[in-house]
Amino acid sequence: MQKVIKAILICLETFIVLTILSENGFAQSNPLEKRISIAVSNEPLEKVLNKISQTIDANFSFNSSIVPLDSLVSLSVKNKPVSKIMYILLGRNYYFKTIGRHIIILKKNNAKIENSPKTSCTFKGHINNLSTGQGIPGATIYDLNKNFSALTDSNGFYKFSILPETEFISLCFSKSNFNDTVVILKSIEAKTIDIGLNPKPAPKQKIEKLQPKGLREVSLFDINDYRIVQTFVEEDMLIHAKNLDLQEKRIGQISFLPFVGTNRRVSGAIVNRLSFNILAGYSYGVYGVEIGGLLNISKKDVNGVQFSGFGNITGGHTKGFQAAGFFNRNGGSVNGFQVSGFSNIVLDTLKGVQIGFFNYVKTNKGLQLGFINTADSSSGVSFGFMSIVKNGYYNLCLFTDEMLMGNLSFKMGTPKFYNIWGLSASKEMWGLTYGFGMHPHPEKIVSLNYDLSFTNMSYKKKFEPQVCLKTKIEADLNIRLYKKFDVFTGVSYNVFTSDTSDVNLQTYITQLSKTDIKASSFKSVTLQFWPGLVFGFKLKL
Repeated sequence: MQKVIKAILICLETFIVLTILSENGFAQSNPLEKRISIAVSNEPLEKVLNKISQTIDANFSFNSSIVPLDSLVSLSVKNKPVSKIMYILLGRNYYFKTIGRHIIILKKNNAKIENSPKTSCTFKGHINNLSTGQGIPGATIYDLNKNFSALTDSNGFYKFSILPETEFISLCFSKSNFNDTVVILKSIEAKTIDIGLNPKPAPKQKIEKLQPKGLREVSLFDINDYRIVQTFVEEDMLIHAKNLDLQEKRIGQISFLPFVGTNRRVSGAIVNRLSFNILAGYSYGVYGVEIGGLLNISKKDVNGVQFSGFGNITGGHTKGFQAAGFFNRNGGSVNGFQVSGFSNIVLDTLKGVQIGFFNYVKTNKGLQLGFINTADSSSGVSFGFMSIVKNGYYNLCLFTDEMLMGNLSFKMGTPKFYNIWGLSASKEMWGLTYGFGMHPHPEKIVSLNYDLSFTNMSYKKKFEPQVCLKTKIEADLNIRLYKKFDVFTGVSYNVFTSDTSDVNLQTYITQLSKTDIKASSFKSVTLQFWPGLVFGFKLKL
């Protein structure tokens, strides 16, 4: 019990620290967190808000009946967040929400409707494209106070009913690739609202860089296209997540499934500091701690700690600690520690540690630990049974040794760590080799590499049923003769392990080696030791 309590306390402490540290990452995109300097004296509040709006390139949305626009204000601040400036101007009776480039001003003492009978309020209308006049299908209407959301039909019409609890209702009309519109109105006002949205200007065309033939860039990862996401997250939630740009952090949420949770149908547009998903959950991002029984799905970034019993799917970057029982899939980079029971896939850069049975990163600048490691390029280390790097280290070696055996080996991986696969043969003996090594500066004309290999030998047989293993540690001097062709020579130390009863084999090894051999017996195993030499040629592939 004490261990469990200690683990919970550590998680809570980690959550608090990461929540504090994560503020800087989120502040870059939220207009309320932009730092500005402003000095005014006896100017109308309306004029001051306009100055702030122009400085941060964002719009203020509010109902004029709750904001004293004609009041005179004076202040002088330097390098302060907009949120703090707003509290100075309006006081603590107000609070603020952000959606896209809109900062919405709301009053805390928004009078609740208590005395009047609780009747539903129906809203209907049409959302059209101001450039073409055509209706916009799949546009989101979002009630900022109640987390309620709806979508327009194929012709741009909408209709929904809510039960108003406050005097003012704040509605956001949003569609991807269009500028948002926010309407704040009294609950008793007209409920037919037609809205026109302006299309966002098309991004400037960039000059395409010519790619060498045969190369292609890894496509951006959109988690909405992932089949498992479409299975767990309903279609309207995916559309809301694409339409809404809330930039809102919430203290926490709990969900049973993506469509059954405290953030309702707009969970994919909200960032959570503490997220608990009983089976599966869907969010815009995590800045703190997320725990999922089965699956965690984050549309964008994860900063902090993320645990899942089965899998984590992240569309953006991950910074911190990510663990899953079966798989992790990241569309961005990973900076930290990532571990899974089976696979880890990172479609950008790894700066940290990745542990799994199968690991893939586009660019490895950290450490991969797994049975199979793959990467497009690597300046880090890939440690495992097999490491496949697209732009990595590949060498074919042909050499002989003090036993005058012919040896062919293939080295693959990175200069910092590569795997060795080989075949050895003499008149009466042959063997299969596996090992690993490192070649710190293969680009130099003269360089050194260090190998450790294990060769399972067979003597006068197709396969040796008894113990017959040669272990060799080796250091080679490489000299570049021509571009990708090296000659190398080196020294080695060998340990041959065989069954003590196999005297003929031990005698053959003694005769085959051209150097002095020492032997020791331990119960049923005999060890033979000797120094050796190697000489051969190496071709870079």
